[in-house]
Amino acid sequence: MEKIGLIFFGDFYRDARCINMVDTFLNSGHKCWIIDINIYGGNEKYKAADIFHIKLDKKKCGITKYPFFYYHAGKILRSLNADIIIAGNLYVLYLLRKLNNVRKIFDSREIYSMGGAALKTKLIKYHFWAYYEKLFIKNMHHVIVTATRDENVINTNYPKIPTSIIYNYPPKYLLPNYNRQLRDRIDISDSQKILLYQGVLHEGRHLKGMVDILKKMKNMTAVIIGNGYLKNSLVKYAELNQVNNRFFIIDAVPYQALLNLTSGADLGWCIIEPLTESLNCALPNKLFEYALAGIPSVVSDLPEMSPIVNKYKLGEIVPTYNIEKQIIAIKLLLAKNRRNDIKKTAIKNFTWDVQSNKFMQIILGHN
Repeated sequence: MEKIGLIFFGDFYRDARCINMVDTFLNSGHKCWIIDINIYGGNEKYKAADIFHIKLDKKKCGITKYPFFYYHAGKILRSLNADIIIAGNLYVLYLLRKLNNVRKIFDSREIYSMGGAALKTKLIKYHFWAYYEKLFIKNMHHVIVTATRDENVINTNYPKIPTSIIYNYPPKYLLPNYNRQLRDRIDISDSQKILLYQGVLHEGRHLKGMVDILKKMKNMTAVIIGNGYLKNSLVKYAELNQVNNRFFIIDAVPYQALLNLTSGADLGWCIIEPLTESLNCALPNKLFEYALAGIPSVVSDLPEMSPIVNKYKLGEIVPTYNIEKQIIAIKLLLAKNRRNDIKKTAIKNFTWDVQSNKFMQIILGHN
């Protein structure tokens, strides 16, 4: 039995990957603790795992939140013991730099040296995080990534560090049945079809495209579940285009409640703008969450997503910025009604369960 720590610069309860990892540790008989940021409130225990929350005020933003987190997380970390520690995202690497006699694993969500969406127009920030990644990743014993191209970049840039791919699949136990939770929550008629996006409201997701579709499809309602700095500008854009009565933003919900909302939609929005190489290589968890909920997706023609969507018939591939072709795809998907087939495909191929044994072997260093 190992004692495993997970440190995450974010809210554990709203992060699918963190929950999946901790579930795997506990189900495998290991002990676990978690350090996270919590602004919504939450239990200080997840099943048998202790959670140590860093209380970050919603108004705290900018660079000051990082030293605040490092100071408080560092104090907590010094009071805990672990055989293995996972850095749940890039920002955690600094805390692990001087740890000895512990196996250190970096779960890399995004390769910052490839440029993230939020860094595209902020060159100073981009260079800072790229340097930060280069400086601290060398202390890791293993790096986990979420897609093939990300692994290729890590292998090229840091050839001495072992890597593995663990995909962003949802767990099978969250398999939802169709229900009216989402429709009742926004109180719309059954004649309206729901186009859903779930995730962060950041650049690179072409979320204004959902508004553009509403302008041309009167029987369509767009729903976003998530938080992010684009929220106010999206609301204003919907108002400007006079579709705000069919455009809804719901704050992020705990992950274990998410898929029951997802299943009430008719289509999933999985349009990624290739603003950076990192975004161009994206393989987001929402694609697989939509599939497990039985809803088809409208998906960008990008190298990691397209082959999977085409092979398993999870939706339609469309040009990122061509609204007319996206509308054609939406109509085609609504006419096909492949909910049951998509759900069966996801259960067989795209749940966390199919890779949990591999993941545990990586964590323990047995791969």
